[in-house]
Amino acid sequence: MLTNPTALLQFFPPGVSREIVRLIGLWKAKALP
Repeated sequence: MLTNPTALLQFFPPGVSREIVRLIGLWKAKALP
């Protein structure tokens, strides 16, 4: 597990970063109670 996944977003275009953030948010919503 990455300690700071947001640090990787700088390597992606802004649109891709927003999509990744959205997917991470959805994953956390499903993974956490």
